[in-house]
Amino acid sequence: MKYLASFRTTLKASRYMFRALALVLWLLIAFSSVFYIVNALHQRESEIRQEFNLSSDQAQRFIQRTSDVMKELKYIAENRLSAENGVLSPRGRETQADVPVFEPLFADSDCSAMSNTWRVSLESLAWFMRYWRDNFSAAYDLNRVFLIGSDNLCMANFGLRDMPVERDTALKALHERINKYRNAPQDDSGSNLYWISEGPRPGVGYFYALTPVYLANRLQALLGVEQTIRMENFFLPGTLPMGVTILDENGHTLISLTGPESKIKSDPRWMQERSWFGYTEGFRELVLKKNLPPSSLSIVYSVPVDKVLERIRMLILNAILLNVLAGAALFTLARMYERRIFIPAESDALRLEEHEQFNRKIVASAPVGICILRTADGVNILSNELAHTYLNMLTHEDRQRLTQIICGQQVNFVDVLTSNNTNLQISFVHSRYR
Repeated sequence: MKYLASFRTTLKASRYMFRALALVLWLLIAFSSVFYIVNALHQRESEIRQEFNLSSDQAQRFIQRTSDVMKELKYIAENRLSAENGVLSPRGRETQADVPVFEPLFADSDCSAMSNTWRVSLESLAWFMRYWRDNFSAAYDLNRVFLIGSDNLCMANFGLRDMPVERDTALKALHERINKYRNAPQDDSGSNLYWISEGPRPGVGYFYALTPVYLANRLQALLGVEQTIRMENFFLPGTLPMGVTILDENGHTLISLTGPESKIKSDPRWMQERSWFGYTEGFRELVLKKNLPPSSLSIVYSVPVDKVLERIRMLILNAILLNVLAGAALFTLARMYERRIFIPAESDALRLEEHEQFNRKIVASAPVGICILRTADGVNILSNELAHTYLNMLTHEDRQRLTQIICGQQVNFVDVLTSNNTNLQISFVHSRYR
C-alpha cells in the first residue's frame, strides 16, 4: 500500500516537474532573446559611439589647428611690436599698408593717444598681416585678426576678408570676455581664451580665440582671431541625424550647429568627466560629451533614442512573437503529455491502491492464518495476524520439518503435529516464485 501510494505521489510530482521543465525551457528561450537583443543594442551603441568619436576627432583637429595659428600670430605680433623696457617704441617698415584705426571698446576708452604711439608698430604688423592674408589666411579660413591694448582697451581690426561686422554683438561679446579675462586668477590670466557666438543662420557660427601678447614680461595687448565655423567643422556626415552642441566651461550652451530643436540641457555628470558616453535623464537621447583642449570648451553629440532603436524594433517584435509562440507550444505539449501519460497513470495507481487495500482487509479479517513462505529457508514473507501467531508457536525444528514437507510433497493439504502436541491443518500451493 505504501509502495502504491508513493508511486502515485511520484506520478503527481513528475507531473508538476514536467510543467516546471516546460516553464524552464520557456524562460531559457526568453532569456536568450533578451540577451540577443541586449547584445544587438550594445553593438548599435558601439557603432554610434564610433561615429561620435570620428566627429569629435574632426572637432579636435579644428580647435588644435586654430590654437596653432594663434601661436604663430602671437609670435609674429611679439616680434613686430618692438619694446624697450616694456614700453612700445615706433619702428616699422617703409612699405605702406592699410593701418587699422583703434576703436574704443568701452565708452571711457581714449584711443587717440594709443593710435599715435602704436602707429609705426601697427604699420609693420599690418604689412605682415596683408602678406599673411594673401598667402595663408585662406587655408585657415580666418575672417579677421584684432589687437586690443591692455591699458585703455582699444581695438584695432585687421580685416582679412570683406565680411560685414555685427558691431553691437561683437563688442558685447568682447566686453564680457575681456572682463572675465581681467578678473580671472593670475594663473588663468596668462592662458588663451576661446568662445563661440551664433551666426546669422542655423548651423553657422563664429569662433573666437584670444591670447595675451607680452613684451619684456609685460602684458602689452590681447591678440584675437575670428573664424567662421560650420557644421562640417565639427561633424562628419554619417547614417545618423545627430545633434551637435558646444558648451562652455560652466555647461552653458554656446551654439547648436544642427538647429535650436537639437539643444540639450547639460548634465552635472558631464562636467566632471573629460569624456562621457551614455543616456540622458529619462533615456531620451544617447550622447557623447568630450572636452576640446586646449580650450575650455566641450562638445556634445546627441542622437534620439528612437534612432538608436530604429534597427532593433523589428528584432524586439520578432523576439516577443517567438516567445509567445514558444510558450503556447510548450504549454500545449505539456497539457497533451499530461492527458495521455500522467493522468491515466495516476488513475491506474489509484485503482491499484484501492484493490490492495481491499485485498489486505480480506486477508486480515480471514478466520484462518494466511502467509507466504520462502521455500528456500522457510522465512515468512507476508502473513496476517492469525498466521503470525501460529508461526510463533512453532519451534525451529518444527519450521524446518514443515518446510521440508511443503517442499517435498505436491498435495495441497497436510496434517501436522507440532512438538507441543498442537495439531495444524495446512493447505498450501506452490507458486512460480520459489
